[in-house]
Amino acid sequence: MSGVMDHPLRSAWTAGRPALGAWLLTADTLVAQTVAGLGFDYVGVDAQHGAATDASTQELVAALAPRTTPLVRVRQNDAGLIGRALDAGAFGVVVPLVESAEQAAAAVAACRYPPGGLRSFGPARARALHGGDYAQRADAAVCCIPMIETAAGLARVDEVLAVPGVDGVYVGPADLSLSLGLPALLDQDDARFDDALAAVVASARRHGVPAGVHASAALAGKRLAQGFTMVTVAVDQSVLTEGMRFALDRGRAG
Repeated sequence: MSGVMDHPLRSAWTAGRPALGAWLLTADTLVAQTVAGLGFDYVGVDAQHGAATDASTQELVAALAPRTTPLVRVRQNDAGLIGRALDAGAFGVVVPLVESAEQAAAAVAACRYPPGGLRSFGPARARALHGGDYAQRADAAVCCIPMIETAAGLARVDEVLAVPGVDGVYVGPADLSLSLGLPALLDQDDARFDDALAAVVASARRHGVPAGVHASAALAGKRLAQGFTMVTVAVDQSVLTEGMRFALDRGRAG
């Protein structure tokens, strides 16, 4: 299965360069194919808050896999949901609301085949996408990325990132903001928020894993300067809204 080890996200991490990604809230394969060809290091399929169902997640991953790194944010830290996303051919899962080492270990176990984990065997679609020897290479290719998005998770971030097999961390800034008593925004003018981001980045550096964050194109430079090395810079619904609004305003202006 040539290539399964060198998907763009892992290649960026190996090269020590920042990985820039996109995010899909829609479940349209034409959108996925269009985004996949633009050069993003990864594209996240949002099965937690987006329109993706189990069936459409499989279609979206297949549309993305030839040209980028498909990731799936699963609905919850559940071995069955993680297994389905990986069996669809995703090269990683983003796992929400991780708040302890035990929860992180459960996510890792769901991502790895025995004897190193508990992932059940049956990668029918993954083998079709990535080659007949997918199972022999999957453990090294798949990325387990827990989310830090609560005050409780933040307090235990060192415990979470110390778990063997955790490949990175991803900050959900809106949920983290809410947990800190702030509005649900991507960015805040508040020291509590900045301190929280700094704590995650510092922990990621201590444990030698990439620090990721949900952001925007406008915030990318700021987040990279703060030390994040995996930054989501575009969400399909937001970009579509901005582009359509611009076109309408431009049309009305003549």
